[in-house]
Amino acid sequence: MTRRSYTSELRSRQAAETRERILDAATQLLGEGAHRLTIPNVARGAGVAVPTVYRHFPTKEDLEDGIGQHVRKARVGKEFHGLEGLLRVTRENWDGAADLPNGTLAVLLATNVRDIGRSQEHRRSYLETHLGPDLDGLSPEDREHFLDVVQSIASGPAAVAFLRACGSAERAHDAASWMLRTLHETLKARANG
Repeated sequence: MTRRSYTSELRSRQAAETRERILDAATQLLGEGAHRLTIPNVARGAGVAVPTVYRHFPTKEDLEDGIGQHVRKARVGKEFHGLEGLLRVTRENWDGAADLPNGTLAVLLATNVRDIGRSQEHRRSYLETHLGPDLDGLSPEDREHFLDVVQSIASGPAAVAFLRACGSAERAHDAASWMLRTLHETLKARANG
C-alpha cells in the first residue's frame, strides 16, 4: 500500500503558526531562566502536546537554533570583511540585544556562532577568510592568539558576560572595539619591528 502525500495551504499555515507559538513559548521560558527551557514546559506554554514540539524541533539544539533565528530574524547571515566589518556586524547584533534576558541573549549569540559553522575548525576558517588582510604580516603565533580572542568574544557566554559587565550594548561595543583595535595595532607594530 502506498501512501499519498497530502499537503494543503491551510495545513502549512497551521504548522507555521504552531511553530511560532512554540518559539514564542520557548523564548519566554528562556527569559525566565535557562533551567525553565524544557520540552514539557515549552509544550505547556505553547498549548501543544510534547510530540508536537519534537515534530518541529527534534533536538534541544534545534529548538535553541530556532529561538536564535526567531529572536534575530533581521540579523541572520550578515557577512563582514576585515576587522572594521566584524566590529560593525557585532554592533548591529548587540544593538537591541542588551535588554534581553541572559538566557535568551546567550542562545542568540551562541546561534550566531553556530551560523558561522558547527565545528571550531570551520569557524576559525571563516574568521581567517573574513579578517583576511588584517591578519597579513602577523607572526603565526600572534595570528593564532588574535583569532582566539576574536572567536572568544564571539562565543555566546563570553558575549553575554561582556554585555552585562559593560552595562549597555554601546559601551560593550566601544570596549570590544577598543580592545580588538588596540590588540591588532600592537601586533602589527610588533610585526613591523
